[in-house]
Amino acid sequence: MDISSRISSRFDRFIAHIRPSRAQLEGADQQVAFLRERLTERIAADKQFHLEKIFRAGSAAKHTDLARTGKDTFDIDLGVYYRAQGPTEEQLSNLLPYTLPS
Repeated sequence: MDISSRISSRFDRFIAHIRPSRAQLEGADQQVAFLRERLTERIAADKQFHLEKIFRAGSAAKHTDLARTGKDTFDIDLGVYYRAQGPTEEQLSNLLPYTLPS
């Protein structure tokens, strides 16, 4: 095996070690689907805001996510767009806690 092949092989093993597994990615997909469903239901029930869209952002969207060292977990960033008719300052200040599922 030449030096180039050995380097490529070592690099492939390294990448396999730091990337989330297929099972982790599937679990993340399920969590994102759950969050979308819960947030959509919560906003529909409250009628204070209208949910325009939810999308993956950051490394998960770019397929460059990494597993956290020693934890067997990783994060997924979501972008959320809302629409409101004349939102008040109080509504806007409560938007983040409102977004986080309880």
